[in-house]
Amino acid sequence: MNHDENFQGPPTVWVVTSFIGGIATGLALIYGLEMLGDRLSPVSNLSQTTSATIVRNL
Repeated sequence: MNHDENFQGPPTVWVVTSFIGGIATGLALIYGLEMLGDRLSPVSNLSQTTSATIVRNL
């Protein structure tokens, strides 16, 4: 038996909220992973301390 004609989808608010939440989660993951990569990268830490040393010596 097929009851497709009686099917009611989820409320529009749930669909829109889920969609926006998914985009926000993706952006937060990208931003968070970039920040984590910058903090764990020895090259970026070296360049930050080198620039701070140059500024102090001027």
